[in-house]
Amino acid sequence: MSAPNIETPASLLRSVNTSDGVSREEAEYIAKAYFWQHIVCGVYGGISDENDYWVVEGAFGVAALPIKGFTISKSSGAISSPVGPSYAHPSDILK
Repeated sequence: MSAPNIETPASLLRSVNTSDGVSREEAEYIAKAYFWQHIVCGVYGGISDENDYWVVEGAFGVAALPIKGFTISKSSGAISSPVGPSYAHPSDILK
């Protein structure tokens, strides 16, 4: 019997290649990895398209306050987060 395919931040980020820009699917992987790694009390809600950025939707804390200003650059994968560290490259989440 083989082991189940379990998603982890590392396994999600292995599927991201920023050399050709960041697709919606890749942005989903980056956002999920970020939430699992850094957002202890919150919920990931999805991705929306905003010109040069993917906007990460979610809520933070017990009160489920909406997260505003959390973006992923479509060209580089750089992450700008108001609720945790920001990163120049998605793989930096794991460092």
